[in-house]
This record gives sequence, C-alpha cells and structure tokens, in this order.
Amino acid sequence: LSIISSFFFNKSMIKLISFFLFTLLGYSQCIKKVDYLQYHKDINRAEVLFFKEQSVDSTLFYYEKVFNSYDFIFLKDLINCAQIAKHCNKPYLKYIYRAFEFGLKVEHLNSYPVLRDLFVLKKQNDLKVEYEKGRQLYLKKIDFNYLDYIYELAVKDQVDKYLEKSVYHFKLKNNLHKLKEIINKKGFPGERLLGIADSTICEEANIKIKDLRIRIVTNPKAATFNEIIESKFAQIIPFPFFMHIDYYFFKAFDSKVLIREIKKGNIHPRDIAFFNDFAVTTLQRGNSSFSKEHKTVGFYFSTFGSTNEVFNVALANKLREELFMVPYEIDILKKEFEKKYGFRFFSGHSNYR
Repeated sequence: LSIISSFFFNKSMIKLISFFLFTLLGYSQCIKKVDYLQYHKDINRAEVLFFKEQSVDSTLFYYEKVFNSYDFIFLKDLINCAQIAKHCNKPYLKYIYRAFEFGLKVEHLNSYPVLRDLFVLKKQNDLKVEYEKGRQLYLKKIDFNYLDYIYELAVKDQVDKYLEKSVYHFKLKNNLHKLKEIINKKGFPGERLLGIADSTICEEANIKIKDLRIRIVTNPKAATFNEIIESKFAQIIPFPFFMHIDYYFFKAFDSKVLIREIKKGNIHPRDIAFFNDFAVTTLQRGNSSFSKEHKTVGFYFSTFGSTNEVFNVALANKLREELFMVPYEIDILKKEFEKKYGFRFFSGHSNYR
C-alpha cells in the first residue's frame, strides 16, 4: 500500500496529472467552433427538414447541434427555432433564455405572434431572472469602442450626403479606407462584435459613449436613425453607409474577404445577398457584385422590387448555394407558414435574413 501511495503522490505524478488536466481544460475551451460556414449549412439543413420534410425531431436536432457548438449564435436562428418548437409542442423556453445572451429583449417578443404570450407574462420571475442574467452576458461581449466608431461613421455619412457630390464622394472614400483597416484588424461590424441594432444599449451598459438616438438630436439630418427597429435582430446601422459607396461594396470587399468574414461569424451570408441584390438592381453602370465575381449576374433573394428583371430561380439557387443559403423554395415555404400560422421567420435589413 505504501508503495502504491508513494507512486500516486510523488511530485512527478502530480505534475503529470496537473499537465493532463490543464491540457484537457484547454481542449474543452476550444471545442466551440469558429467555422461558421458549417454553422450556416447546419441551419439550412434544419430549415429544409422542417419546411420541406416536416421532420420536427430532426429539425430540432440540427438546431441543437449548432447551438451547442458555437459561442456566438445569430439571434434570428434561436427565435426561429423557438417558434418552431412552441408550435410543435416541444420545449422552447431554453431557446428564449439563450436568446437573451444575444440581444433579445422581452418586449421584442411582442413582434412575434407565436411567442407573444411570453411578452404578456414578462413580469414572471423566471423570465425576469433569465433575462437579467442573459443581458449581462450580452453586454460583456460587445466592443463598445468599435460600436462608437460605427455610430459616428453612420451619422456623419447621413449628414455628409447633403454636401456637393464630389465632396461627399471624397469623404466616402476616406471613410471607407479607414473602415477597411479596422475590418482587417477586428472584423466586419456585425452583431458578433457590436450586438444587434439597439436604441439604448450604451445607456444601459453605463458606457460614456452616446446612444444613436442621442446623437441624432444634434444631427437632425441623420433622421433615418430616428427609429431603430430592434426586432430586425441584426446590426443594420452601417448598412446605409455601405449602400452609399459610389464605387460599390463588392469592389471594396472582394469575395475572399467576405467569405473570410462569413467563416468567422462576423457577417451573415444574407447580408451579402442584400448588397448583391441592391447592386444588381440599382447600380447598373458596369457595377461589381458578388454574383458577378462568380461568373454570373443575378439576384439571391428576390427581384428586389424591380419589374424590369426576370427572376431566374435556377440561377438564384446556384448563387444561394455558393453563399450558404437555402434554396428559394424553402423561403417561399417559410412565407406560407407565416401566413398560415402567424410565424415571423425573416429578419435583418429589408427582411433579407
């Protein structure tokens, strides 16, 4: 016994065990994935399984797989999963509780008919406790210095657009050059880094920088930000700036950069689809677009309100596959579910997500 005891408690064995535990801990902390290309593929699989194949358990399996594998979750995926689970009489509150960690407020639930009864019960103790706990985790994740920069850029862009055209374009190019440097260092200004668009987030976090609504008081020309639709569940504040770039979004950020940022989870593929469709529709002067880089020119989501273009579903689906999106028919089925059951499945700028 003494020999066994001395073996297990000698210094070298203790060091070996400590090293093993340290290595195991380090490994467990790295389990969470950073490849968001697979994230989107699994979310797409979940949507196909539910809307096309009506396989509820398999749908929830793929959602759970994603939610358990990544530190950052796009908020709309949690809310879509919660709606599906509640509609199918499956446990769903866990998805709402997790959503609080990524920007969901209880009042946002009022915009979702399937989940509205939770808003009515917003004073329920369990809900309040989970919200406050999740909210604190959410606020800790946000890069407020970067958010301050984006707020300033967005407001100045709205003010500058009233300047003489050549002066405005000069400012746009300078601002874009500075922003590209920041993006290369930090990442694209999406909700992974900045959280969703939120009208009161700085005040709530007791941060000295000013909330967007306060900045507008002294910059009335930025009235486009008077109303922040938080239930868009996306960081849509920099969108107007990107849409104003005279030499186009896809000349500033090529395919390689955008795929890199998708892979890191810094930008959602459907945001790129929005900029592509905007470029194809409104910038017809030899413009660049994501689809054009891929040897085709077309729309990802829809005809973007244009009656002059023929929407080619086969082409759209080819483009969607390249950009990690579900086939167009799945989005049509989602819209049918919305009409029939009161779901809300689309979010983001112009409901492109």
